Amino acid sequence: GKLRQVYNELIYKLIGFLSINDRWDEQYRLILEADRGNLKATLFCTDPSSILNEFLQSAGPTVYFSATLQPDQYYQYFIGEWKYPFYEITSSYDSEHVCAIIYDQISTRYRHRKQNLMHITKSIEKVINKKSGNYMVFFPSYQFMNQVTDFLERLNPNYKNLKQKPGMSDAEKLYFLEDFRIKREEHILGSVITGGFFGEGINLPGDELIGVIIVGIAHPPITIENELIRRYFDDQGENGYAFAYQFPALNSILQSAGRLIRTDTDRGVILFIGDRFAHSEYLEILESFWSIELVSDTQELSDRIEMFWE
Repeated sequence: GKLRQVYNELIYKLIGFLSINDRWDEQYRLILEADRGNLKATLFCTDPSSILNEFLQSAGPTVYFSATLQPDQYYQYFIGEWKYPFYEITSSYDSEHVCAIIYDQISTRYRHRKQNLMHITKSIEKVINKKSGNYMVFFPSYQFMNQVTDFLERLNPNYKNLKQKPGMSDAEKLYFLEDFRIKREEHILGSVITGGFFGEGINLPGDELIGVIIVGIAHPPITIENELIRRYFDDQGENGYAFAYQFPALNSILQSAGRLIRTDTDRGVILFIGDRFAHSEYLEILESFWSIELVSDTQELSDRIEMFWE
């Protein structure tokens, strides 16, 4: 019955806990938390590289394929492949098919968001008003997304604005994407969360998606776990902040921007909004994928988009 099911689940959790405990070494940390009068114990792995290497060595020769194995030092660290060849193959897609722009005159940091809502909204408008079609706008949080889209809807009531909701079912996600596949003349604007479902593994080729706009950098939140990762890698002589926050954020950015070009005939615009995209630690990675242009005002942005679509 139900009691037996609870009992079995508890046994499986205990077995899992003990199996992790058997691997305990300097890469693990014990987190103890008070939770409604109960004590919660978590065995947290800050560095899975030794576990991954153990399995990879037992598997024999391994080839890794991904369009976003960047930054390479991040992935090479975890899979232990520093001593093996690392090949980066140039994309077969025509770079002239993408207009990739950083608008670096806006701060999207939390403390500046409210005062920059109009500026952010206007920059989104400049992109989507140059060519009717389907666009996705990626935001670092639901709160920020709602602030910008509410503002955008008041200024442009004719846009069809689809918004991602927390906890969407598989059916709701499919229904959301179906709107992009229907031929129509109006603008379709999909407002979604960076690092979420719509930033990975979706395929909208051709006119189903002609523009991606990424508003700000979605760093992982400051949590006990992420701070443990940061401290661990600092102690290892690495850049702890990069491993805990910067590299995961970069991965989400690349995945989101990668929704645009899905075939060798696709064309479209990628706009990165935020001054931090122009910082060297982000710009160098972005430039390894696209020919990036920096613009300093909305008129320059508008002119560049218009020139691309001519």
